[in-house]
Amino acid sequence: MKLPVRPLLYSVIALAASAYAVAELAGPKGVSALMSNWEQIRQLEQENNDIRNRIAEKRKRILMLEEQHDAIDIEVRRELQQVRKHEKVLILEGQPKSPAPTDPSTPPSP
Repeated sequence: MKLPVRPLLYSVIALAASAYAVAELAGPKGVSALMSNWEQIRQLEQENNDIRNRIAEKRKRILMLEEQHDAIDIEVRRELQQVRKHEKVLILEGQPKSPAPTDPSTPPSP
């Protein structure tokens, strides 16, 4: 009786290929590494978006400071923590100290 060699050989090759694929996917460079890389990519994309948002806000602030000269005065006084004569400063507990208004688009009070 003659055994069919080709189908048996194909079955052994398919089984070996399947075992190799499972071993590679379960190994350190397999699915876990792929998931880790996807997570890193997601985190880097989020950081990239945050940086883009901060850049856009700073560009908007720069344009506003270029257009409104009163805003420059307010910003300088806020950074240097200076107040004008006859200007009242309210200090609230739990809030950061700021002698000038936090919104540079508002004009200073007389």
